[in-house]
Amino acid sequence: MAIVEKRIFLFQGAGRSGLELIVSLLDGHEESLCLPFTLKFLNIWKTNKLDLVSDKEIIIDTFLNKSKLKRFEDDRANYGYVDIKVFKNTFKNLINENNISFKNTFNAIFYSYALSIKKDISKIKVFFADSYYHYNEIEEYLKYFSNLKFIRIIRDPRSNIFSLTRHLLTYQKTMHPPLGPYRTRSLPVHILKDIMLQSFKFSTDNEIKYKSIYKIIKYEDALNSTENLMRDLCSWVGIKYNKILLETTRNKIKYSTFSKTKNKIIDKIEKDISLSWLEEINSLNLRAYEFIFLNILKKFHYKLAFKDNKTNKILGFLSCLYPWESEFVPKLIIIDKKNKRINYYNFFKALFFFFSNIFGFFISRLKLYFYILRGDFFNVYKQI
Repeated sequence: MAIVEKRIFLFQGAGRSGLELIVSLLDGHEESLCLPFTLKFLNIWKTNKLDLVSDKEIIIDTFLNKSKLKRFEDDRANYGYVDIKVFKNTFKNLINENNISFKNTFNAIFYSYALSIKKDISKIKVFFADSYYHYNEIEEYLKYFSNLKFIRIIRDPRSNIFSLTRHLLTYQKTMHPPLGPYRTRSLPVHILKDIMLQSFKFSTDNEIKYKSIYKIIKYEDALNSTENLMRDLCSWVGIKYNKILLETTRNKIKYSTFSKTKNKIIDKIEKDISLSWLEEINSLNLRAYEFIFLNILKKFHYKLAFKDNKTNKILGFLSCLYPWESEFVPKLIIIDKKNKRINYYNFFKALFFFFSNIFGFFISRLKLYFYILRGDFFNVYKQI
């Protein structure tokens, strides 16, 4: 099978900034194809040094068995609509029939996915993929593709931080893990500096440097002005607008997902999600987030919770010291409600985390105030 190149658009943004929603809106359009998860293709290619590989079996094994593509085989992951045999066979054939290259492998994944879900590849004009999270991969991707453009998803930083915190806590269970794979990842500093600041920093640079191939969209517009956003996006990527773009689907079937902001399953666009975090976030945490990302909030016309004056800036600075949700006491089930028994493993684990979190809290705040006073959170905004 010959690979006919399609236009490629890569999404950028901090985690939990709205990619899943945008992809579910684009899913049903016959001229677009989106993978149902972030693949981190470039990272896989670089980590495994596939530019140096001459054995096609290594390429096949890396992507089919050592990447997120293996999720298609997981019955628990809701990818039953994917014909895994078709996907695997198509991918193997395309790799074996073409030269080993970054571009051919990338396209082979999308061709295989299209055929495995019975989507007409001849009608598809655009592949949507991810260059996501807080890494700037533009220059590296442009070495491999000449027809590439980027879509940066912006979400209200306060809402984004709130959602990220709940999301990452499900993985590492505690704010300041002393052991395990996340032992060096203190969430407050990791989220504020490594994720949010970094993603805004390179977004600002890219907006200036790659203006003709770089588009910024807002997550809140996808919720509150869905039709206007999707019409504008269609015009920019070059596909025909269709009302199917107003529905959240996966393989043209109504799509539902668990919202960590609302703590419930949602299966449609709910406008109130864009502000629902305000009902749950602590006011002192809100002050801190608003103080740190004030210029970003103003640039993208987000409504401030507090007036922009010297008093509130001082209060915001001081509020950075206030603990985050579950920062000291992790959310572990200690008493089984059914059996009314104590889970001693979780009890001692929570106790251990509590003391480590106290230490982690003070270290993280020392780092945070150091970065604030050094100007890390504000110097980048001078470019805006």
